[in-house]
Amino acid sequence: MKRRNNNVEVFSVAAIDLFASAMGAFMLLMLISIPYFGNLSTNPIKECPVQQVCPVCPEVPACPELPDPSPPTQPQLTKIPTLDLVLVLDITGSMGNEIEELKSEIIAISKLLVELAESPAIGLVVFGDDGFTRPTRSFPIQPLNQLPKILANFRRIEINMGMGEGENKFDGESVYKGFIAATKLNWRADAKQKMILLIADDVPHTSQRQPFYDAVKDFSDADDQLFAVLVPEEKDLQQYYGRITNSKRRVLLTDSDHIPLSSQVILALLKGQN
Repeated sequence: MKRRNNNVEVFSVAAIDLFASAMGAFMLLMLISIPYFGNLSTNPIKECPVQQVCPVCPEVPACPELPDPSPPTQPQLTKIPTLDLVLVLDITGSMGNEIEELKSEIIAISKLLVELAESPAIGLVVFGDDGFTRPTRSFPIQPLNQLPKILANFRRIEINMGMGEGENKFDGESVYKGFIAATKLNWRADAKQKMILLIADDVPHTSQRQPFYDAVKDFSDADDQLFAVLVPEEKDLQQYYGRITNSKRRVLLTDSDHIPLSSQVILALLKGQN
């Protein structure tokens, strides 16, 4: 049988002792040097050094008080002091969908106007053809604090409403007479922005096209007055009304993007300022 070696390996014990001594020295150095390490955090609240109780460490300055963060500021919308909007609406037989859209959107339009203006008001003119005994009908401009009366007027709109007897025997429609009726409404003297929005799917009667152009020009030449027209996506219509609106404060809108009527009103106001 092989005899067991009872001799202690002196080298192994010495190595372990040396390692333990080095580890102890390293930990002692780390404890002493902790206060000298900077805080790398980018958080301003955590950049304040922590006070340490250490007889050999230099005194650490106290953390200054940080001010409370300011709440984020919201951009303020500058409202128009007074805004008068008159809708001039074609109520001939082909405008059934547009009439129903306007009736369903009038509350949304009213809410948007309240956000845009301190004192908004709405008026309405409807028109048909000169072949009828009464081609236009007007409803006065009323402030939105009289919303029930405004809604009652708009909800009464129907095809050929109040036009009397007659037939569509002329080329075009009574666009010019509808526009003139709008200019003669009870506009408020203190209104800072006045806008006429024409909604139609045809051009004026042939004999009234030049007078219509002149009337639009006279109205929109005033700094506080804006004319806009909303027509279907038809090339001939867009070409004609494009010529009418080829100047500042005259805006051409189309329903090609199927934008709600309430949004078209806002778009007209924005474009008209450029």
